[in-house]
Amino acid sequence: MSAPTQSIDTLITHADVITFDDEGSLFDDGAIAIDNGSIVEIGPTAALTAKFSAIETVDAAGMIAMPGLIDAHLHTAQTMMRGLFPEIIHHGNLEQPMWRKYLIPFESNLTDDDMELSGRLAYSSLLLTGTTTFFDAGGPHPDAAARAAVDTGIRGIITRSTVDDSFDIPESMRLTTDQAIEENIGLVERWPAGGRVTGAMALRQIMNCSPELITAIHREATARGVKVHTHLLEGSDEIAFSVVRYGKRPVEFLTELEVFDSTLHCAHSVFASPWDVAAYARSGASVAHCANNYMFGVPRALEYWRSGVAIGLGTDGAATSPGTLDMFRITEAVGRGQQHIYGVPVHEHFLLEPDEPLRMATRGGARALNMSEKIGRLEAGLAADIVLLRTDGPDGVAVSPLAFLVDGATGRDVDTVFVDGRRVVEGGELTTIDVAETRARGVARQKDLVAAFQNV
Repeated sequence: MSAPTQSIDTLITHADVITFDDEGSLFDDGAIAIDNGSIVEIGPTAALTAKFSAIETVDAAGMIAMPGLIDAHLHTAQTMMRGLFPEIIHHGNLEQPMWRKYLIPFESNLTDDDMELSGRLAYSSLLLTGTTTFFDAGGPHPDAAARAAVDTGIRGIITRSTVDDSFDIPESMRLTTDQAIEENIGLVERWPAGGRVTGAMALRQIMNCSPELITAIHREATARGVKVHTHLLEGSDEIAFSVVRYGKRPVEFLTELEVFDSTLHCAHSVFASPWDVAAYARSGASVAHCANNYMFGVPRALEYWRSGVAIGLGTDGAATSPGTLDMFRITEAVGRGQQHIYGVPVHEHFLLEPDEPLRMATRGGARALNMSEKIGRLEAGLAADIVLLRTDGPDGVAVSPLAFLVDGATGRDVDTVFVDGRRVVEGGELTTIDVAETRARGVARQKDLVAAFQNV
């Protein structure tokens, strides 16, 4: 037998490889060759070990290899709010609307150091549970969040929260229209395309962003080839606001402004009419569907997905129920939720294909973030964002690796994570930062931040 002829950085061997590629390729005893941060080839272990000489070989026997999950809607700034709402509700003190009474006021109290700490907490949790990419929804001190992403080793898109048309929120969160535009442009220029951590633009929602800001941000984002992250069709109050102020539903209003297109990334998108869904499909506007959508509406995620809309899944951050950053749990909730909405009324027990929610969380998220040519599936030429899951736990008794992945796997099964070919999780431990020290600082700081809400 001739010696391997091609040198590479890393060779993962003996894995059950689930690629999520166009053909749905699966490899028993498969291998993945990685070099310069990208996937070089995927195939049988015997063939690739004969072809490649690797600096490092990772024996993944008994593990499943899959593409990294993508969190398409994350509020980094709300990470240390985890558990706040259950406590408020327990004491009977919850006020509405939550975004005005709690979410934005909490963010307004964050310092630059707080935002970096929030990022380190959130991104550590994402990586340890198999998420390799996130799209932040916008908060204060975005550069601090970007630094945290760089340090933890995750891939991410950072934005700045923009509000220029609301005076019933803390002053520190208000911006003039010109300030909001300048800060968005500056962020994109400081974190340009091509890096692992990049900048994009954001609009909080139409209830607190003026038409002038909406059109200006869209124009600047389009010129720079970046997305605009916003909340849309999230609540009935937003629809009432739009109808009263503009005489149109939100999608019609944004269409009239000529901004409802592929630049726009719309979180939640719960209260969509059938013609709204059709407008998303026509326009190219993308959607982030979150598990907490089921708490306040009847979301049409499956309808978006099967209509060709670019839809990914998101956690919405740690503040809102279910309060998890484990995207495996999100996919399970989405699968059950959409089955209940679409399957139960027509007495169809298995309306979704078994791997459909996971495809939303990988390929769907990549498309929604305009990153399909880089991430979302395991394929030669794409970034080596790879998750290895152990199957030796009590839930690992499954008829096939795919069956385990779609019907039992959670973040606790994640053993190893690569981002851009760099191993950032090994043996279930983060290799980039001290998680215990970060958690200890988070516990201490959370007490001070939560104390600001005296009714808890």
